[in-house]
Amino acid sequence: MSELKVNPAWIPVGVLVVSMAVAWGSSQSAIANAAEETKRVEKIALEVSRVAAENGKDVALNAQAIKVLADSVMRQEQTAAASDEKLAKLIEIMLDQK
Repeated sequence: MSELKVNPAWIPVGVLVVSMAVAWGSSQSAIANAAEETKRVEKIALEVSRVAAENGKDVALNAQAIKVLADSVMRQEQTAAASDEKLAKLIEIMLDQK
């Protein structure tokens, strides 16, 4: 059998090369995972931004509808008050005529 003889001075270099290769592979894997995570977060951020914009429009429309309804109720109250006054005057006139 043949023996493989390695100069003992090269053992630390071999260990260094192997550890550097493992570190490089790990960093490449981490970079790939970070890129995927960045894409995922970007998609989520865009979706949240879109939903927020839609909600903002909905809130503005709701606020406008509430204002229109409140104005309508105010007009109805004013009309009812004016009708009540006219009805009271009419009743007074009818009672005075008797």
